[in-house]
Amino acid sequence: ERSGHWAAVDAAKAASFPTVTEAALAVKENAGTQAAFIWDSVARQFGLRVVELPELAASKADISVAVTATTERPTLALKFARYLAAPTRGGEVFAKHHYVPLPGDEWAEVPQLRVDCGGVNREAVEKTIREFQQREGCEIDVVYAGCGTLVGKMQTGEQGLPDIFMTCDASYLDMAQEKMGNPFGLDLKVSSTRIVMLVAKGNPLGIRSLADLAKRGLRVGTTDPKASTLGALSHELCRETGQFDAIQQNIAMMADTAHTLVQTMEAGRKLDVALVYEANIRHMKDRFATVPLQPKRALAVQNVAASKTTPYPRLSKRLMEQLTSQTSRRRFEQLGFNWEVTGR
Repeated sequence: ERSGHWAAVDAAKAASFPTVTEAALAVKENAGTQAAFIWDSVARQFGLRVVELPELAASKADISVAVTATTERPTLALKFARYLAAPTRGGEVFAKHHYVPLPGDEWAEVPQLRVDCGGVNREAVEKTIREFQQREGCEIDVVYAGCGTLVGKMQTGEQGLPDIFMTCDASYLDMAQEKMGNPFGLDLKVSSTRIVMLVAKGNPLGIRSLADLAKRGLRVGTTDPKASTLGALSHELCRETGQFDAIQQNIAMMADTAHTLVQTMEAGRKLDVALVYEANIRHMKDRFATVPLQPKRALAVQNVAASKTTPYPRLSKRLMEQLTSQTSRRRFEQLGFNWEVTGR
């Protein structure tokens, strides 16, 4: 119709058929029907000659399979759907019938995904990942650590790339892309959390800004900047005060994770102040005080992306969709994260 030919074609039409197969059969067996508009796969099934028309080049349709929301056996249904879409299973059968298989996940009875996940996200994502694993009938090995550590291990190549990388801060996905030749696909923003200074209730030492961390005798706790997003951002912000040398002398602990800093603050006597994420201390606000940081960059944005070489791109995509779902949103927000997902 767009090409301006439809009126003439419609006028010359000899018959219409309820189904494509009936139209194909008419061309094959009825001398009065010389041609028909049908799917090329059906034409080839009937041994008909296919005439490729440039006007119809975009007239394609994908065959899809969907799992009903009300099914009582989602794991079995999803397994069957994966089988149909697998190139070496359903794909081969569809190809024999002259369909063009779409790229799909490798076939496995129980697919295995590896997820490298920044430690700050752990409490927010654990239940979502566990539920996804049970529903999909897959196994997910989640490695929680500081993003500096995770990217460092990716670079060594000892364990290879994860199927999915969920960051403490988007800068670490950028780092991985730059240093390793863009091994990950498009990312989805998930959440954000601010860096704050955690101090004793009432803030008895009067800590108001990062510059105050240079006060003589103050005991400061940070995470390791080489292993942790939080540590790297914290040290960078401290350098911007122009008093980093004095602040560095006051650093009494460089922990592996923010969780260790929080535990040390709760135990008392070893630290006066710790730089942590707001999401780390949601449960402590009745016992401690927080001092917000002014720089806009005192904000970590968490995002997630899948490896371009994962053998399970569709499964990975579904997990990413689950991590950015409304159910996931409630879990992140309950822990003090801000939700950054758009369009869902």
